[in-house]
Amino acid sequence: MADVLAISVPLGSRYASVNNVGGNSHRAGKKSAAYKQLFTDVKTAAEAEMARTGWQKATAECFTLVVRYIVNRRRADAANQGKCELDALTAAGVWDDDCQAVPFMASVCYAPEGGPRLAIVVVKQRQDMPARKQTPLRRVEAGANAAPYPNSWRPGDPIPEGFAALGSRLVARNEALEMIRK
Repeated sequence: MADVLAISVPLGSRYASVNNVGGNSHRAGKKSAAYKQLFTDVKTAAEAEMARTGWQKATAECFTLVVRYIVNRRRADAANQGKCELDALTAAGVWDDDCQAVPFMASVCYAPEGGPRLAIVVVKQRQDMPARKQTPLRRVEAGANAAPYPNSWRPGDPIPEGFAALGSRLVARNEALEMIRK
């Protein structure tokens, strides 16, 4: 079973835009032809590499790197880079959801030789730990639910009796007073 998936895909003359907006925004929100072509190319390349290496669908977070090599020094739209690629990797079965691409890094590099291309590397992280689910921030109200121990205190929680907050850590009040007096 492979833990690393590496693919390379040639790019057309234009990088795929997520939203192809024409005059008067008549196509706002529509996927461009270049986007659809890149999606298909990445999905096909990912499926072929998964079959070749024996890649099994990731069940945990994956380090993901997407590098776009360009042959001119024209300013690139890095804000949308990676969206199409992550969608295609999800459709290919690399993972269940692209939120598993943690950390995700996208980069644009000038490389006049070799033609415009896209390189994608996905590395499985610890498989025995399931991917993180988005959880709301924990806020404790003063009173019965307040943290009784300083080790369970977080910034934003009420400060327990006999303690003081210094920066983002909780210390005994006497210790805090000593630090201030010095």
